Amino acid sequence: MGPEKIRSGIREVMEGGTVLEPLIARRFWNYFQSIQAKPPEAEKQNPWGLTPAEFDVLRYVAKGLSNAEVGRVMTLERRTVRTHLSHIYRKMGVNSHVEAVVLALRAGLVDL
Repeated sequence: MGPEKIRSGIREVMEGGTVLEPLIARRFWNYFQSIQAKPPEAEKQNPWGLTPAEFDVLRYVAKGLSNAEVGRVMTLERRTVRTHLSHIYRKMGVNSHVEAVVLALRAGLVDL
């Protein structure tokens, strides 16, 4: 990679985003697609007691938005998005975006 691409990646990470090579992104996408199976009634379930705002954050994260992008869409400060994510992680018993999205996909609570 060239220096500008590396600088851009560092800026993205410093702003709360992530940087993935296209091959890895495709693998994630394929994995998430393979585990996405939701029963119709699952949309109404809330097994972790997430608030509506937390559900919205989780849904946007599942769509691939960064923390900053979620904040812009929901008109929230990025730190508020991080706070929602920490609550989501605690309630779901996970440590990352990926784990939270996988659990939510398996439960049929989010779509990609």
